[in-house]
Amino acid sequence: MGKVSSINFLKICFTVGILVVLNNQNVLADVPTPTLDSVKAQQSAFLNTDYSSYRLTEVTAYVTAPEDAITVNIGGKEYFYTPTDNKDVLQLLSSTGSTALIETTQDKALYTTREGKYYTYDTNKLKDSGYKLTKAASADEPNTITLYDKKEVIKYYDPTTGKEVAETDRLPDVEYKEVSTIETTPKYYTVSLKQTEYGNPNGDTTLTFGWEKNADTGNLEFKQDHATTVGQTITYKYNSSDVQTRFTNSTDNSSRTTTGVFIGQTTGSTSGNQYGGAIY
Repeated sequence: MGKVSSINFLKICFTVGILVVLNNQNVLADVPTPTLDSVKAQQSAFLNTDYSSYRLTEVTAYVTAPEDAITVNIGGKEYFYTPTDNKDVLQLLSSTGSTALIETTQDKALYTTREGKYYTYDTNKLKDSGYKLTKAASADEPNTITLYDKKEVIKYYDPTTGKEVAETDRLPDVEYKEVSTIETTPKYYTVSLKQTEYGNPNGDTTLTFGWEKNADTGNLEFKQDHATTVGQTITYKYNSSDVQTRFTNSTDNSSRTTTGVFIGQTTGSTSGNQYGGAIY
């Protein structure tokens, strides 16, 4: 995996939904940066500020979104807008889809459509991250990413020699060449799952899942009862007495219980009666 932007990195993690084993990837981030463990908080904080309302343009056969635009899907239609500020947070809000998108009034609108409808996001419905970041001493620790703090600085150069001159060494009667540049400071974090245990904590049966490296391909495979551990493992506990049998679609199931554990059920035979209610 090459270098990725902070937004693409977050999209990957949200899409996969399980711990991605990272090989010390570098993520160049703006300041402040919506990080894996603060995404919901930063989105909510932004929505609670006096933000601007963006007028959306519908994507049609004749109108396409520019490369730097942010796209939003509302009611089966695709719209776009091109903000100049807060792009990280706005892109993250857009990537949540319609889960938290709600119609609102003009004074609370983040989006305005040509039809005169107003939309924003319900902060109570925004998804929280399943990941957490812990500060690491270096990039050599397992599952680390590197975030960069960025700071704009002015450098001064001697008009005769072209050499850089420290600010404290500048002379009052010399007109130095000023160059604005960005300095970055690396910070290292390990990425881990906030929750690794699921199900009934008092259950008598435990299923264990984790990453295993394929000896032939070198790829990581997520498996139950994996032979080797790469990164974190995930466990699910349940009581064997709660295990239910599968439902058949040829029988009246109105008296059947729908609570309990439906693990390892199949859809039945490929001919004759087919079975539903399979939960894997």
